[in-house]
Amino acid sequence: MHHQPNPDWGVECAADACVTSHQYELAALGYYKLDAAEPRIASKVAYCEWMLGHDEEAFNRLTSLGEELDADGEAF
Repeated sequence: MHHQPNPDWGVECAADACVTSHQYELAALGYYKLDAAEPRIASKVAYCEWMLGHDEEAFNRLTSLGEELDADGEAF
């Protein structure tokens, strides 16, 4: 079952809905419209990249955040 994102939710919520529907490419495109330097968004982009088989990009994105994230991927 695929959920169609509601444009009234905003870009991030629409991208989140795509992740829920396993539409990782669409989700990544939505997250790319946001500030990927924001740890929360960078983590979501990395997840999409990983699910799309772009492991190296996902790894590089997360390691570039360095000490901005705690063990659970949350920003300090």
